Amino acid sequence: MGYKRNWTLMCLLVIFSFFTTIYLLNLFIGLLSMAIENTNNDESFLKLKGEILEASIDELQKFINKVQTGTYEKASNPKLSSPIFKIAKMNEETVNIKIKKKLIIKLIMLTKNC
Repeated sequence: MGYKRNWTLMCLLVIFSFFTTIYLLNLFIGLLSMAIENTNNDESFLKLKGEILEASIDELQKFINKVQTGTYEKASNPKLSSPIFKIAKMNEETVNIKIKKKLIIKLIMLTKNC
């Protein structure tokens, strides 16, 4: 019943509640932006980029091994140049050695089966 008699007090209460709500929302938005700023820094971006590139190099090495061993599924084998081996941190000699080892193992397995 007190609020029906005193309209000025009621008006001040509504204005106080409104501005308090706006202040608290602004405070929470500021805290949220600070939290987002901490997670979106250059270090985390570079770390994620490094993980992606590392996965890409692993896939490239698997692709090179498939092409060199003849297990590539397409009709024509692509030509691999030396810059591709440099990107994959492999040189042609080590790839050729790996291929020879795999072929020797296959030959041994075939001779054991015969």
